[in-house]
Amino acid sequence: MNMIGDNKVFSHIEFGILLAFLTTLALAAFTWLWNDKQKLSRTFAVYTSSICLWTLGYLCFFRATNYDVKLLLIRLQNIPAIFIAPTFLTFVLQLTERSGKYWTRFQQFSYVFSALIACSVFHRWFVPYLAPRSGFSYYLVPGPIYFVFTVWIIALVAMCFVLLLSDFRRSQGNRRKQLSYTLLAYLIGYGGGLTVFLPSYGIPQPRFAFYAIAIAHTLLLYSIVAHQYLNLRVAVRRFSLLFVIYGALVMLALPILFYLQSCIESGGASHAFFYLSVFFVSTVLSFGPFLYAFFVRKNSFFHEHALIGLTHELKSPLAVIENALDSLVAGNNDKAYLEMISRNVSRLKDFVHDLLGLYGIDHVSASLDYRTINIVELCSNLVQRHQEFAAQKSNQLRIQCNVNNIPLHCDPDKIEQTISNLLSNALKHTVDGIITLTVSQMESELRIVVQDSGSGIAAADLPRVFDRFFQGTNAGKGTGIGLTIAKAWVEAHGGKIWAESDGEGKGATVMFTLPVN
Repeated sequence: MNMIGDNKVFSHIEFGILLAFLTTLALAAFTWLWNDKQKLSRTFAVYTSSICLWTLGYLCFFRATNYDVKLLLIRLQNIPAIFIAPTFLTFVLQLTERSGKYWTRFQQFSYVFSALIACSVFHRWFVPYLAPRSGFSYYLVPGPIYFVFTVWIIALVAMCFVLLLSDFRRSQGNRRKQLSYTLLAYLIGYGGGLTVFLPSYGIPQPRFAFYAIAIAHTLLLYSIVAHQYLNLRVAVRRFSLLFVIYGALVMLALPILFYLQSCIESGGASHAFFYLSVFFVSTVLSFGPFLYAFFVRKNSFFHEHALIGLTHELKSPLAVIENALDSLVAGNNDKAYLEMISRNVSRLKDFVHDLLGLYGIDHVSASLDYRTINIVELCSNLVQRHQEFAAQKSNQLRIQCNVNNIPLHCDPDKIEQTISNLLSNALKHTVDGIITLTVSQMESELRIVVQDSGSGIAAADLPRVFDRFFQGTNAGKGTGIGLTIAKAWVEAHGGKIWAESDGEGKGATVMFTLPVN
């Protein structure tokens, strides 16, 4: 009886692994090519890359013929496999918008525990040796650490499905469609992928199991195109553009390659001719990046719309309001639904107010309504107003000021909106940290500083944080106009505003000064 791995012909399992590798490679390529600055997309890119490396190592294991090489490969391919579940957990937590101290700590624990398992892959307690197992000529024999690894992976994946299912039940509209594709894809994918553990414990593995991974990733690719899953539609367009450009260039270079091959086979090609042909082909292919950059720059089809972040922010409260109204119409008179509607109407009002302010900033100086106020009292009220939001993310929000009264001649509404935008921005990018609002008077000017211990600002993003619709590396969800409006109001009062950060993960400080008189 032939066993898998005995011959040079691809078995069903090996062909399934190859398809899984290619579809995962396509997903990873789309995500990395898009270079999206959203955390969710970057996590998805790392997650798919882990699967890609795992399937590649697994395929190499089956194709190898030497025992020692097989043993080395089966151990090596388990390193990326160990981190598939933790990155999947991170992806699901970001997708379902779960944050807070508990989930942050659990994520950290999952990576530390997985790293400890990864450090043991070459120990005999992980995989001591290979032996014939369930139709395979050679398969790993599990050690005690490998058994822990098996239980750990299954537990993490099960937790992720519980979180996805919980979010799916609460979702509506396009969000529900996206989550339905996610659940279906990963049920199919993990249903096939987890069968990799079966032969180790003497249970036969279905021959077509790895086709499930390819089917799952094909579903995700369809969801990307049809339902804007992960906002990667533009990435698909760019990847297609790259494929067309290099396909055309290769077709252009093929006649030279065929002619070169015929000359070499006939023995009539000199070294000079060979190097000239290589130079020509390289020159033709080098036009690829320039053509790609030209089409991307000139055609809006290959760009995400500048207002896409704003439309997502508007759709979210509208969906919540719609769900609450449906519940009230159905006869559920719980006051919580009325409060939910009220909160989200306020969110919509703030967004519209921001938009009106954004498109009127060219004439802000003429619309200022100056009055003398106590800026310390205004800041204290704002801190108190944002305490609930701070508590939701386990943050400490505090104010520092040495005096109780600092008079300021300004437009109170505009300055209140400015400080509120800075506080909201700091709270959005900080989890389980500290946000401090400092008010101080320095000679003839007032200085207000909002400092956080959150995700920080990348050095490349720092000069652009006040640009319209700019979404930085750690932007997350948002409109990209809050800091733009803050800058406009501060400068309209004759002040200056700037941002400082030591880099990603090191917090950020946004401060502005206003003339006291």
